[in-house]
Amino acid sequence: MQEARFEGESDVQGVCLECLLTGRKVVALDPYLRSKVEKQAHTPAAAKRIIRELERTPPVPWIQYNDWPFCCGEPMQYRGEYSRDHLFADEELADFPHCLWEMVDAVGKQQAVDFESLQDSIADGITACFIFKCLKCSRFEAVCQSY
Repeated sequence: MQEARFEGESDVQGVCLECLLTGRKVVALDPYLRSKVEKQAHTPAAAKRIIRELERTPPVPWIQYNDWPFCCGEPMQYRGEYSRDHLFADEELADFPHCLWEMVDAVGKQQAVDFESLQDSIADGITACFIFKCLKCSRFEAVCQSY
């Protein structure tokens, strides 16, 4: 897992929200993420806008290289880490048991093997399930990480 890095600051691990929002401090984006944004964005102008947005988005420590899932040419909205109980309580995800397997990314499917083992792993606290939503088409994606 990669710690947050900020441009021009090798020993700083966090900054205040105001510094991020005003641009006094920006998140140092990995070249991999910059390349991914340029490939996934629909236009060069959109890529620049997304990169500026990610430079001002507080990094989430579990996302390696600050690598957000994309859909419809945009980074997806992070909805949070969900346990099975949280997912059942979210109205938008009311049919969670039936749709989780379709939401899981390819890496998660390789690790979990099948729906039942993934559900058990989440219930046992072995696997964390992070939910993202596309703000354009409303598609959900689950990124699962086992500990």
